[in-house]
Amino acid sequence: MTRMPVTTDARKRIVVCADDFGLTRAGCESIVELACANAVSSVSCIVDSPGATRHAGALCNASPRISLGLHLNLTIPSQGAARASLRSWLARAYVLRSIDRQALRGEIRRQLLRFEDVFARAPAYVDGHQNVHQLPGVSRTLIDELADRYGTHIAVRSTVTQSQRGFKVRAIELLGAKRLHSLLQARGIASNSDFAGIYDFSTRVPYERRMGGWLRSIEDGGLIVCHPERAASPEMLSTARCTEHSFLSSVQWPRMLKQCHIRLVPFGQPGPGYDA
Repeated sequence: MTRMPVTTDARKRIVVCADDFGLTRAGCESIVELACANAVSSVSCIVDSPGATRHAGALCNASPRISLGLHLNLTIPSQGAARASLRSWLARAYVLRSIDRQALRGEIRRQLLRFEDVFARAPAYVDGHQNVHQLPGVSRTLIDELADRYGTHIAVRSTVTQSQRGFKVRAIELLGAKRLHSLLQARGIASNSDFAGIYDFSTRVPYERRMGGWLRSIEDGGLIVCHPERAASPEMLSTARCTEHSFLSSVQWPRMLKQCHIRLVPFGQPGPGYDA
């Protein structure tokens, strides 16, 4: 569970983390807007994309209460040093059991250094694009590099869930979540106590309803992931990512937090919460 300061506040302390910062211009603009409004409490950043560099200053200036983490990217593009498609990583981890840990560790180190260069700070936490950070071989290599570089000061996202939240969440959890959780506990590295926010990116269920269910069921110290984007054209307004942005930037969002007795907190570091 994430180490959090002792408080007499009866509200649940929840991390709401916006993923994929840097992946698209629309995503960067959305996340900066939400961070300025304290509508999210953490942001996971893909450091190699031009968007991350272009929007890094705006994100850093958005709010002192936002924690920034490395969204470790080993799959986009799928070619390059220690890069491959997700399917290839799954085969290496579970079928071939053959991961070049030296090359992988070099890539992890490069992305950590890139994060420090772009954001002028160490990441508060690390997670993985497509959750590749939890795969066998990858997780141990990541933890070894983090421990050598930062000790136990950098948190790592867990996808272990404490409630039934659908097939996709269960499938992600089965790909190494419990093994990673055990490694983090053994090394004394902080993590989240619960995990939610994953769905099929279908808009058949209103995002507001999904979020309400996650907030009511998630444990104190849990993390809800989101992938918001601003609509680049009227045709995009109905896409799941744009629907997420619309809800999180609306007045309904802080009202829901208040109704559910939720206090937003940054992931990976002690810090002030967010009053709904």
